[in-house]
Amino acid sequence: MEKVLSCHDVAEIDRTVVTKIGVPEAVLIENAAREFIGILSVSKSSIIQIICGKGNNGADGYAIGRHLVNDGYSAVTCIQVSKELGAQCLFERNLAVSYGVRVVSIDDFIRGKGLVIDALYGTGFHPPMDEDGMAVIRMLSGHPNVISVDVPSGLSDQTPLDSLSVQARFTVTFGAMKSCLLSPYASRRVSDGTVPAVRNPGFPRKLIDDACGDFQLIEQEDASLETLDPTAYKNQRGHVAFFGGCESQCGAAILSGLSAFNARAGLVTILLSPNSRRFFDYPQLMMGKYSDDLSLFDAIGLGNGLDINDADAPSLVQRVLEADRPTVLDSGALRVLDQVKFPERTAPLVMTPHLGELKSVLQCDDLKLLSTVEYLALLRRKAAEYGAVIVAKSNVTWVVGPEGRVNALWGNLSQLGVAGSGDVLCGIIAAFLAQGMSAFDAAVNGVLVHFHAGKAAKAQNGWFDSLLLTSLVGKAVDDLSEDSR
Repeated sequence: MEKVLSCHDVAEIDRTVVTKIGVPEAVLIENAAREFIGILSVSKSSIIQIICGKGNNGADGYAIGRHLVNDGYSAVTCIQVSKELGAQCLFERNLAVSYGVRVVSIDDFIRGKGLVIDALYGTGFHPPMDEDGMAVIRMLSGHPNVISVDVPSGLSDQTPLDSLSVQARFTVTFGAMKSCLLSPYASRRVSDGTVPAVRNPGFPRKLIDDACGDFQLIEQEDASLETLDPTAYKNQRGHVAFFGGCESQCGAAILSGLSAFNARAGLVTILLSPNSRRFFDYPQLMMGKYSDDLSLFDAIGLGNGLDINDADAPSLVQRVLEADRPTVLDSGALRVLDQVKFPERTAPLVMTPHLGELKSVLQCDDLKLLSTVEYLALLRRKAAEYGAVIVAKSNVTWVVGPEGRVNALWGNLSQLGVAGSGDVLCGIIAAFLAQGMSAFDAAVNGVLVHFHAGKAAKAQNGWFDSLLLTSLVGKAVDDLSEDSR
Protein backbone atom coordinates (compact mmCIF):
# COMPACT_ATOMS: atom_id res chain seq x y z
CA MET A 1 0.00 0.00 0.00
CA GLU A 2 1.15 3.52 -0.74
CA LYS A 3 0.22 6.41 1.51
CA VAL A 4 -1.93 9.16 0.00
CA LEU A 5 -1.66 12.72 1.33
CA SER A 6 -3.23 16.05 0.53
CA CYS A 7 -1.30 18.79 -1.24
CA HIS A 8 -1.43 20.70 2.03
CA ASP A 9 0.18 17.81 3.93
CA VAL A 10 3.03 17.55 1.41
CA ALA A 11 3.55 21.33 1.45
CA GLU A 12 3.85 21.16 5.26
CA ILE A 13 6.45 18.41 4.96
CA ASP A 14 8.36 20.54 2.44
CA ARG A 15 8.33 23.51 4.83
CA THR A 16 9.47 21.35 7.73
CA VAL A 17 12.38 19.96 5.71
CA VAL A 18 13.53 23.46 4.71
CA THR A 19 12.85 25.52 7.85
CA LYS A 20 13.35 22.99 10.67
CA ILE A 21 15.68 20.35 9.30
CA GLY A 22 17.66 22.85 7.25
CA VAL A 23 17.78 21.25 3.82
CA PRO A 24 18.24 24.09 1.30
CA GLU A 25 15.30 24.55 -1.06
CA ALA A 26 17.73 24.44 -3.97
CA VAL A 27 18.71 20.89 -2.98
CA LEU A 28 15.09 19.69 -3.04
CA ILE A 29 14.61 21.33 -6.46
CA GLU A 30 17.81 19.74 -7.74
CA ASN A 31 16.68 16.31 -6.52
CA ALA A 32 13.19 16.75 -7.96
CA ALA A 33 14.61 17.68 -11.35
CA ARG A 34 16.85 14.64 -11.43
CA GLU A 35 14.04 12.33 -10.29
CA PHE A 36 11.75 13.72 -12.99
CA ILE A 37 14.33 13.26 -15.75
CA GLY A 38 14.84 9.68 -14.60
CA ILE A 39 11.39 8.70 -15.89
CA LEU A 40 11.72 10.40 -19.30
CA SER A 41 12.08 8.19 -22.33
CA VAL A 42 12.66 10.51 -25.30
CA SER A 43 15.47 10.88 -27.77
CA LYS A 44 18.04 13.59 -27.20
CA SER A 45 16.99 15.29 -30.43
CA SER A 46 13.32 15.59 -29.38
CA ILE A 47 11.68 19.00 -29.16
CA ILE A 48 11.10 19.61 -25.44
CA GLN A 49 9.23 22.69 -24.28
CA ILE A 50 9.04 23.36 -20.55
CA ILE A 51 6.24 25.66 -19.38
CA CYS A 52 7.63 27.42 -16.30
CA GLY A 53 5.48 29.28 -13.79
CA LYS A 54 6.66 31.91 -11.32
CA GLY A 55 6.91 29.77 -8.17
CA ASN A 56 8.72 26.64 -7.07
CA ASN A 57 7.04 24.51 -9.73
CA GLY A 58 8.53 26.84 -12.30
CA ALA A 59 11.87 26.54 -10.51
CA ASP A 60 11.61 22.76 -10.96
CA GLY A 61 10.99 23.36 -14.65
CA TYR A 62 14.08 25.51 -15.11
CA ALA A 63 16.19 22.98 -13.20
CA ILE A 64 14.84 20.19 -15.43
CA GLY A 65 15.76 22.24 -18.50
CA ARG A 66 19.28 22.84 -17.18
CA HIS A 67 19.88 19.16 -16.54
CA LEU A 68 18.47 18.14 -19.92
CA VAL A 69 20.76 20.57 -21.77
CA ASN A 70 23.70 19.46 -19.69
CA ASP A 71 22.87 15.83 -20.49
CA GLY A 72 23.02 16.54 -24.23
CA TYR A 73 19.39 17.17 -25.20
CA SER A 74 19.65 19.54 -28.12
CA ALA A 75 16.18 21.05 -28.54
CA VAL A 76 15.18 22.18 -25.04
CA THR A 77 13.33 25.45 -24.47
CA CYS A 78 12.04 26.90 -21.22
CA ILE A 79 8.98 29.11 -21.67
CA GLN A 80 8.68 31.90 -19.12
CA VAL A 81 5.02 32.64 -18.52
CA SER A 82 5.29 35.49 -15.98
CA LYS A 83 7.57 38.54 -15.97
CA GLU A 84 7.86 38.57 -12.19
CA LEU A 85 9.35 35.44 -10.64
CA GLY A 86 9.73 34.24 -7.07
CA ALA A 87 13.23 34.38 -5.63
CA GLN A 88 13.98 30.67 -6.00
CA CYS A 89 12.42 30.55 -9.46
CA LEU A 90 14.49 33.54 -10.59
CA PHE A 91 17.64 31.89 -9.27
CA GLU A 92 16.89 28.68 -11.19
CA ARG A 93 16.03 30.61 -14.36
CA ASN A 94 19.30 32.50 -14.32
CA LEU A 95 21.21 29.31 -13.58
CA ALA A 96 19.51 27.61 -16.52
CA VAL A 97 20.46 30.47 -18.83
CA SER A 98 24.07 30.25 -17.70
CA TYR A 99 24.06 26.57 -18.70
CA GLY A 100 22.86 27.46 -22.18
CA VAL A 101 19.12 26.87 -21.83
CA ARG A 102 17.08 28.94 -24.25
CA VAL A 103 14.38 30.88 -22.36
CA VAL A 104 11.58 32.43 -24.42
CA SER A 105 8.15 33.96 -23.89
CA ILE A 106 4.83 32.22 -24.34
CA ASP A 107 4.51 33.79 -27.78
CA ASP A 108 7.26 31.44 -29.02
CA PHE A 109 5.48 28.25 -27.95
CA ILE A 110 5.34 25.70 -30.79
CA ARG A 111 1.89 24.15 -30.80
CA GLY A 112 1.32 20.43 -31.24
CA LYS A 113 4.95 19.35 -31.48
CA GLY A 114 7.33 17.39 -29.30
CA LEU A 115 7.11 16.91 -25.56
CA VAL A 116 5.66 19.57 -23.27
CA ILE A 117 6.69 19.55 -19.62
CA ASP A 118 4.07 21.29 -17.51
CA ALA A 119 5.74 23.17 -14.64
CA LEU A 120 3.26 26.03 -14.44
CA TYR A 121 1.53 25.39 -11.08
CA GLY A 122 2.37 22.83 -8.40
CA THR A 123 0.95 21.85 -5.02
CA GLY A 124 1.23 25.45 -3.85
CA PHE A 125 -1.46 26.55 -6.30
CA HIS A 126 -4.58 28.07 -4.74
CA PRO A 127 -7.58 29.20 -6.78
CA PRO A 128 -8.60 31.37 -8.43
CA MET A 129 -6.27 31.04 -11.39
CA ASP A 130 -4.95 34.18 -13.04
CA GLU A 131 -5.69 35.03 -16.67
CA ASP A 132 -2.17 34.13 -17.83
CA GLY A 133 -2.49 30.68 -16.32
CA MET A 134 -5.88 30.04 -17.88
CA ALA A 135 -4.58 31.15 -21.27
CA VAL A 136 -1.62 28.76 -21.05
CA ILE A 137 -3.78 25.81 -20.02
CA ARG A 138 -6.18 26.46 -22.89
CA MET A 139 -3.20 26.73 -25.23
CA LEU A 140 -2.03 23.27 -24.12
CA SER A 141 -5.48 21.77 -24.67
CA GLY A 142 -5.27 18.97 -27.20
CA HIS A 143 -1.49 18.66 -27.11
CA PRO A 144 -0.86 14.87 -27.27
CA ASN A 145 2.26 14.67 -25.15
CA VAL A 146 2.24 16.61 -21.88
CA ILE A 147 4.00 15.40 -18.71
CA SER A 148 3.15 17.32 -15.55
CA VAL A 149 5.58 18.15 -12.77
CA ASP A 150 4.00 17.25 -9.40
CA VAL A 151 0.36 17.88 -10.45
CA PRO A 152 -1.32 18.88 -13.70
CA SER A 153 -1.41 22.67 -13.49
CA GLY A 154 -4.70 23.99 -12.17
CA LEU A 155 -5.42 20.89 -10.09
CA SER A 156 -5.37 21.13 -6.30
CA ASP A 157 -7.16 20.02 -3.14
CA GLN A 158 -9.32 23.15 -3.29
CA THR A 159 -10.37 23.28 -6.95
CA PRO A 160 -13.64 21.70 -8.13
CA LEU A 161 -13.22 18.14 -9.40
CA ASP A 162 -13.99 19.14 -12.97
CA SER A 163 -12.30 22.55 -13.06
CA LEU A 164 -9.90 23.77 -15.74
CA SER A 165 -6.50 22.03 -15.59
CA VAL A 166 -3.84 20.65 -17.88
CA GLN A 167 -4.58 17.35 -19.59
CA ALA A 168 -1.45 15.30 -18.94
CA ARG A 169 -0.35 12.08 -20.56
CA PHE A 170 1.53 11.32 -17.37
CA THR A 171 2.35 12.95 -14.04
CA VAL A 172 5.40 12.68 -11.81
CA THR A 173 4.46 13.75 -8.31
CA PHE A 174 6.83 14.43 -5.41
CA GLY A 175 6.89 13.23 -1.82
CA ALA A 176 3.70 11.17 -1.80
CA MET A 177 0.70 10.28 -3.91
CA LYS A 178 -1.79 13.12 -3.61
CA SER A 179 -5.53 12.68 -3.15
CA CYS A 180 -6.41 15.23 -5.85
CA LEU A 181 -4.63 13.02 -8.41
CA LEU A 182 -7.05 10.20 -7.55
CA SER A 183 -10.30 12.13 -7.51
CA PRO A 184 -13.05 11.34 -10.04
CA TYR A 185 -13.16 13.46 -13.19
CA ALA A 186 -9.76 14.97 -12.32
CA SER A 187 -7.83 11.67 -12.39
CA ARG A 188 -8.44 11.21 -16.11
CA ARG A 189 -6.45 14.42 -16.66
CA VAL A 190 -3.54 13.10 -14.60
CA SER A 191 -2.55 10.19 -16.83
CA ASP A 192 -3.76 8.42 -19.94
CA GLY A 193 -3.70 5.11 -18.08
CA THR A 194 -0.60 4.48 -15.98
CA VAL A 195 -0.67 5.32 -12.29
CA PRO A 196 1.28 8.54 -11.60
CA ALA A 197 4.90 8.08 -10.56
CA VAL A 198 5.86 9.12 -7.03
CA ARG A 199 9.42 10.33 -6.47
CA ASN A 200 11.02 11.57 -3.25
CA PRO A 201 13.03 14.79 -3.65
CA GLY A 202 14.73 14.30 -0.29
CA PHE A 203 11.98 14.24 2.35
CA PRO A 204 12.75 12.05 5.39
CA ARG A 205 10.66 8.90 5.11
CA LYS A 206 9.51 9.29 8.71
CA LEU A 207 7.82 12.63 7.95
CA ILE A 208 5.77 11.00 5.20
CA ASP A 209 4.91 7.96 7.32
CA ASP A 210 3.89 10.13 10.28
CA ALA A 211 1.74 12.52 8.24
CA CYS A 212 -1.92 12.53 9.28
CA GLY A 213 -4.57 10.60 7.44
CA ASP A 214 -5.66 7.02 6.78
CA PHE A 215 -5.72 6.98 2.99
CA GLN A 216 -3.90 4.31 0.98
CA LEU A 217 -3.43 3.53 -2.69
CA ILE A 218 -3.78 -0.23 -3.14
CA GLU A 219 -2.53 -2.68 -5.73
CA GLN A 220 -3.16 -6.34 -6.51
CA GLU A 221 -0.64 -7.55 -3.93
CA ASP A 222 -2.70 -5.87 -1.20
CA ALA A 223 -5.44 -8.50 -1.52
CA SER A 224 -6.01 -10.44 1.71
CA LEU A 225 -7.76 -13.54 0.39
CA GLU A 226 -7.04 -16.70 2.31
CA THR A 227 -6.21 -20.06 0.80
CA LEU A 228 -9.34 -22.13 0.23
CA ASP A 229 -9.77 -24.78 2.92
CA PRO A 230 -9.62 -28.07 0.99
CA THR A 231 -12.10 -29.64 3.41
CA ALA A 232 -14.72 -26.88 3.09
CA TYR A 233 -17.91 -27.69 1.22
CA LYS A 234 -20.90 -25.66 0.07
CA ASN A 235 -22.62 -25.29 3.45
CA GLN A 236 -19.42 -23.87 4.96
CA ARG A 237 -18.83 -21.17 2.35
CA GLY A 238 -21.95 -19.09 2.85
CA HIS A 239 -25.39 -18.79 1.29
CA VAL A 240 -26.01 -15.58 -0.66
CA ALA A 241 -29.38 -14.26 -1.81
CA PHE A 242 -29.96 -11.68 -4.54
CA PHE A 243 -33.29 -10.03 -5.19
CA GLY A 244 -34.20 -10.41 -8.84
CA GLY A 245 -34.93 -7.13 -10.58
CA CYS A 246 -37.69 -6.09 -12.91
CA GLU A 247 -38.35 -8.25 -15.96
CA SER A 248 -36.48 -5.94 -18.34
CA GLN A 249 -33.34 -6.21 -16.18
CA CYS A 250 -33.60 -9.76 -14.84
CA GLY A 251 -30.07 -10.54 -16.02
CA ALA A 252 -28.56 -8.26 -13.37
CA ALA A 253 -29.25 -10.62 -10.46
CA ILE A 254 -28.08 -13.58 -12.54
CA LEU A 255 -24.73 -11.87 -13.17
CA SER A 256 -24.43 -11.18 -9.44
CA GLY A 257 -25.30 -14.77 -8.62
CA LEU A 258 -22.79 -16.26 -11.06
CA SER A 259 -20.09 -13.94 -9.77
CA ALA A 260 -20.84 -14.91 -6.17
CA PHE A 261 -20.45 -18.56 -7.10
CA ASN A 262 -17.14 -17.91 -8.77
CA ALA A 263 -16.02 -15.94 -5.70
CA ARG A 264 -16.41 -19.20 -3.71
CA ALA A 265 -19.88 -18.73 -2.21
CA GLY A 266 -21.31 -22.12 -1.33
CA LEU A 267 -24.95 -21.50 -2.28
CA VAL A 268 -26.69 -18.76 -4.24
CA THR A 269 -30.42 -18.08 -4.39
CA ILE A 270 -32.22 -15.56 -6.60
CA LEU A 271 -35.35 -14.27 -4.88
CA LEU A 272 -38.11 -13.56 -7.38
CA SER A 273 -41.09 -11.24 -7.11
CA PRO A 274 -44.54 -12.73 -7.73
CA ASN A 275 -44.60 -11.26 -11.24
CA SER A 276 -41.10 -12.32 -12.27
CA ARG A 277 -40.46 -15.03 -14.80
CA ARG A 278 -38.63 -18.08 -13.55
CA PHE A 279 -35.36 -18.92 -15.26
CA PHE A 280 -33.98 -22.36 -16.04
CA ASP A 281 -30.76 -21.68 -17.93
CA TYR A 282 -28.63 -21.46 -14.79
CA PRO A 283 -29.17 -24.62 -12.75
CA GLN A 284 -26.45 -23.64 -10.27
CA LEU A 285 -28.67 -20.76 -9.08
CA MET A 286 -31.52 -21.67 -6.78
CA MET A 287 -34.81 -19.78 -6.92
CA GLY A 288 -36.79 -18.39 -4.02
CA LYS A 289 -39.41 -15.74 -3.34
CA TYR A 290 -39.28 -12.15 -2.14
CA SER A 291 -41.23 -13.34 0.89
CA ASP A 292 -38.58 -15.87 1.98
CA ASP A 293 -37.12 -15.60 5.48
CA LEU A 294 -33.98 -13.48 5.09
CA SER A 295 -32.42 -14.91 8.24
CA LEU A 296 -31.72 -18.05 6.21
CA PHE A 297 -29.01 -16.25 4.23
CA ASP A 298 -25.47 -15.32 5.19
CA ALA A 299 -25.44 -12.28 2.90
CA ILE A 300 -27.90 -10.38 0.73
CA GLY A 301 -27.49 -8.34 -2.43
CA LEU A 302 -30.20 -5.88 -3.38
CA GLY A 303 -30.68 -3.34 -6.14
CA ASN A 304 -29.48 -5.17 -9.22
CA GLY A 305 -32.15 -4.42 -11.80
CA LEU A 306 -34.53 -3.03 -9.15
CA ASP A 307 -37.23 -0.85 -10.71
CA ILE A 308 -36.96 2.49 -8.90
CA ASN A 309 -40.40 3.45 -10.22
CA ASP A 310 -41.95 0.51 -8.37
CA ALA A 311 -43.82 1.93 -5.37
CA ASP A 312 -42.70 -1.06 -3.31
CA ALA A 313 -38.95 -0.53 -3.94
CA PRO A 314 -38.31 1.62 -0.82
CA SER A 315 -40.16 -0.80 1.45
CA LEU A 316 -38.11 -3.68 0.06
CA VAL A 317 -34.87 -1.84 0.85
CA GLN A 318 -36.28 -1.05 4.32
CA ARG A 319 -37.07 -4.72 4.91
CA VAL A 320 -33.58 -5.86 3.90
CA LEU A 321 -31.90 -3.29 6.13
CA GLU A 322 -34.10 -4.25 9.07
CA ALA A 323 -33.24 -7.93 8.57
CA ASP A 324 -29.74 -6.93 9.75
CA ARG A 325 -27.88 -9.41 7.57
CA PRO A 326 -24.54 -8.69 5.83
CA THR A 327 -25.76 -6.69 2.84
CA VAL A 328 -24.63 -5.10 -0.40
CA LEU A 329 -26.82 -2.30 -1.75
CA ASP A 330 -26.31 -1.54 -5.42
CA SER A 331 -27.93 0.23 -8.36
CA GLY A 332 -31.68 0.81 -7.86
CA ALA A 333 -31.54 0.33 -4.09
CA LEU A 334 -29.20 3.33 -3.84
CA ARG A 335 -31.53 5.60 -5.78
CA VAL A 336 -34.35 5.26 -3.24
CA LEU A 337 -32.30 5.78 -0.08
CA ASP A 338 -33.97 9.13 0.54
CA GLN A 339 -37.25 7.22 1.05
CA VAL A 340 -35.75 4.80 3.57
CA LYS A 341 -35.31 5.22 7.31
CA PHE A 342 -32.07 3.57 8.37
CA PRO A 343 -32.53 1.21 11.32
CA GLU A 344 -29.93 0.41 13.94
CA ARG A 345 -27.75 -2.33 12.46
CA THR A 346 -24.88 -4.52 13.60
CA ALA A 347 -24.27 -6.52 10.41
CA PRO A 348 -21.82 -5.34 7.71
CA LEU A 349 -23.22 -3.03 5.03
CA VAL A 350 -21.58 -2.13 1.71
CA MET A 351 -22.86 0.32 -0.89
CA THR A 352 -21.48 0.17 -4.44
CA PRO A 353 -22.54 3.31 -6.36
CA HIS A 354 -21.15 4.53 -9.66
CA LEU A 355 -20.85 8.30 -10.01
CA GLY A 356 -24.47 8.73 -11.08
CA GLU A 357 -25.78 6.74 -8.11
CA LEU A 358 -23.27 8.38 -5.81
CA LYS A 359 -25.17 11.66 -6.11
CA SER A 360 -28.13 9.93 -4.44
CA VAL A 361 -25.97 8.31 -1.77
CA LEU A 362 -24.21 11.57 -0.91
CA GLN A 363 -27.34 13.70 -1.48
CA CYS A 364 -25.30 16.00 -3.73
CA ASP A 365 -26.75 17.31 -6.99
CA ASP A 366 -23.43 17.98 -8.73
CA LEU A 367 -20.30 16.18 -7.61
CA LYS A 368 -18.19 18.10 -10.11
CA LEU A 369 -18.58 21.27 -8.05
CA LEU A 370 -16.94 19.66 -5.02
CA SER A 371 -13.23 20.04 -4.35
CA THR A 372 -11.21 16.94 -3.48
CA VAL A 373 -11.26 18.01 0.18
CA GLU A 374 -15.05 18.40 0.11
CA TYR A 375 -15.57 15.14 -1.79
CA LEU A 376 -13.48 13.16 0.67
CA ALA A 377 -15.12 14.79 3.69
CA LEU A 378 -18.62 14.11 2.33
CA LEU A 379 -17.82 10.46 1.58
CA ARG A 380 -16.49 9.98 5.09
CA ARG A 381 -19.46 11.73 6.70
CA LYS A 382 -22.05 9.72 4.77
CA ALA A 383 -20.24 6.43 5.37
CA ALA A 384 -20.36 7.21 9.10
CA GLU A 385 -24.06 8.21 8.95
CA TYR A 386 -25.04 5.02 7.13
CA GLY A 387 -22.66 2.83 9.10
CA ALA A 388 -21.61 1.51 5.70
CA VAL A 389 -18.57 1.04 3.53
CA ILE A 390 -19.06 3.10 0.37
CA VAL A 391 -17.40 1.83 -2.80
CA ALA A 392 -17.37 4.91 -5.05
CA LYS A 393 -16.82 3.42 -8.50
CA SER A 394 -15.09 5.35 -11.30
CA ASN A 395 -11.84 5.12 -13.24
CA VAL A 396 -10.25 5.34 -9.78
CA THR A 397 -12.39 3.53 -7.18
CA TRP A 398 -12.44 4.76 -3.58
CA VAL A 399 -13.43 2.45 -0.72
CA VAL A 400 -14.47 4.54 2.29
CA GLY A 401 -15.20 3.05 5.69
CA PRO A 402 -17.48 4.51 8.38
CA GLU A 403 -14.48 5.10 10.64
CA GLY A 404 -12.85 7.28 7.95
CA ARG A 405 -10.41 4.79 6.45
CA VAL A 406 -9.94 5.10 2.67
CA ASN A 407 -8.39 2.78 0.08
CA ALA A 408 -8.22 3.73 -3.59
CA LEU A 409 -7.53 1.54 -6.63
CA TRP A 410 -6.13 3.18 -9.74
CA GLY A 411 -8.07 1.30 -12.40
CA ASN A 412 -8.49 3.26 -15.62
CA LEU A 413 -9.78 0.12 -17.37
CA SER A 414 -12.57 1.46 -19.54
CA GLN A 415 -13.84 -2.03 -20.39
CA LEU A 416 -15.05 -2.39 -16.80
CA GLY A 417 -17.64 0.27 -17.61
CA VAL A 418 -19.61 -2.32 -19.59
CA ALA A 419 -23.26 -2.94 -18.65
CA GLY A 420 -23.55 -5.47 -15.83
CA SER A 421 -20.01 -4.97 -14.54
CA GLY A 422 -21.35 -3.42 -11.32
CA ASP A 423 -23.58 -6.47 -10.82
CA VAL A 424 -20.47 -8.64 -11.01
CA LEU A 425 -18.74 -6.54 -8.35
CA CYS A 426 -21.83 -6.71 -6.13
CA GLY A 427 -21.81 -10.51 -6.39
CA ILE A 428 -18.14 -10.79 -5.49
CA ILE A 429 -18.48 -8.56 -2.42
CA ALA A 430 -21.63 -10.38 -1.28
CA ALA A 431 -19.81 -13.71 -1.54
CA PHE A 432 -16.96 -12.42 0.61
CA LEU A 433 -19.43 -11.10 3.20
CA ALA A 434 -21.13 -14.51 3.29
CA GLN A 435 -17.75 -16.10 4.00
CA GLY A 436 -17.30 -13.91 7.07
CA MET A 437 -15.20 -10.98 5.89
CA SER A 438 -15.67 -7.54 7.39
CA ALA A 439 -17.41 -4.98 5.22
CA PHE A 440 -14.19 -3.10 4.49
CA ASP A 441 -12.16 -6.22 3.66
CA ALA A 442 -14.95 -7.61 1.49
CA ALA A 443 -15.15 -4.33 -0.41
CA VAL A 444 -11.40 -3.96 -0.91
CA ASN A 445 -10.89 -7.57 -1.94
CA GLY A 446 -13.96 -7.39 -4.16
CA VAL A 447 -12.62 -4.33 -5.97
CA LEU A 448 -9.24 -6.00 -6.47
CA VAL A 449 -10.74 -9.25 -7.77
CA HIS A 450 -13.12 -7.38 -10.08
CA PHE A 451 -10.23 -5.38 -11.55
CA HIS A 452 -8.01 -8.45 -11.91
CA ALA A 453 -10.80 -10.30 -13.72
CA GLY A 454 -11.30 -7.26 -15.94
CA LYS A 455 -7.64 -7.20 -16.92
CA ALA A 456 -7.79 -10.91 -17.72
CA ALA A 457 -10.93 -10.42 -19.83
CA LYS A 458 -9.26 -7.59 -21.73
CA ALA A 459 -6.17 -9.69 -22.38
CA GLN A 460 -8.33 -12.57 -23.58
CA ASN A 461 -10.94 -10.74 -25.62
CA GLY A 462 -10.12 -7.04 -25.93
CA TRP A 463 -13.57 -5.61 -25.35
CA PHE A 464 -15.74 -7.96 -23.31
CA ASP A 465 -19.22 -8.38 -21.88
CA SER A 466 -20.11 -9.02 -18.26
CA LEU A 467 -20.86 -12.71 -18.78
CA LEU A 468 -17.25 -13.27 -19.79
CA LEU A 469 -16.20 -11.21 -16.78
CA THR A 470 -18.12 -13.52 -14.40
CA SER A 471 -16.34 -16.56 -15.85
CA LEU A 472 -12.94 -15.10 -14.91
CA VAL A 473 -13.81 -14.18 -11.31
CA GLY A 474 -12.82 -17.61 -9.97
CA LYS A 475 -9.39 -17.45 -11.59
CA ALA A 476 -8.93 -13.91 -10.22
CA VAL A 477 -9.77 -15.12 -6.70
CA ASP A 478 -7.27 -17.95 -7.08
CA ASP A 479 -4.57 -15.61 -8.42
CA LEU A 480 -4.97 -13.20 -5.53
CA SER A 481 -5.21 -15.82 -2.78
CA GLU A 482 -2.38 -16.46 -0.33
CA ASP A 483 -1.29 -19.69 -1.98
CA SER A 484 -0.79 -17.94 -5.33
CA ARG A 485 1.02 -14.81 -4.17
